[in-house]
Amino acid sequence: MTSLPSGRKSGWGFPAPHPTFPLDPSGNLPVEKCVRLLLENPKHPGLRTHEFFSIEHPYEKGAKVFEAYVQNRTPGAYRLFWCYGPDKGEITIIAITAHR
Repeated sequence: MTSLPSGRKSGWGFPAPHPTFPLDPSGNLPVEKCVRLLLENPKHPGLRTHEFFSIEHPYEKGAKVFEAYVQNRTPGAYRLFWCYGPDKGEITIIAITAHR
């Protein structure tokens, strides 16, 4: 576990992606929660996952890339872009960016 500047622990082995990245009410980083839900069930309704067409799949031409919500109803809310692969049963996180 890694200690965050706030004194909270991160089970991912790295601190928050940005020093001002907001914590959700339960005290967990929203990115950690999003990644956990994604790994448990990519179709989890809380992720609001949908196909995204502006990013090419990094491993397979024409394959789908998806967008999941890290945050919702928040100015500059973060989004996570992901795809299946490179191997069967694997998920690749392509990017985590602020929604514009």
